[in-house]
Amino acid sequence: MVQLRSELESVCAERDRVLSERTGDMEEMSSRISAVTEERDQLLETLQRLTDKHEQQQQDDVLVQVREQLQMACAERDHLLSEKNKSDLENTLLEEVQTSLASVTEEREQLLEILKVNREEKNQLRRDLEEKEET
Repeated sequence: MVQLRSELESVCAERDRVLSERTGDMEEMSSRISAVTEERDQLLETLQRLTDKHEQQQQDDVLVQVREQLQMACAERDHLLSEKNKSDLENTLLEEVQTSLASVTEEREQLLEILKVNREEKNQLRRDLEEKEET
């Protein structure tokens, strides 16, 4: 019986030692899990910051591209407006020239008509003078 009691105490002592080791191992594992979890959380925060920076950079790049395209469109619009204004001015000048030409042509026709009438009068006067001289 003493021997059983001794073996029982020995087994209990071994059990307590193993439990103590396992408890220490569990505490160490818990501590390592906590450290790994904290490191993971820090890495996730870093990843999120990098992702945010990347997205912001992409947005900035898109904004730069949109600005450049807008500047090009504005330059093209200004060029086309300039060409339109130039064309409008040329059309206005052309209309003025056409109006002047029409006026000069009409005046020329009138002067030609007056010249024709003057020639006819001159010829008539010449005939009248020749008839008068003959008589």
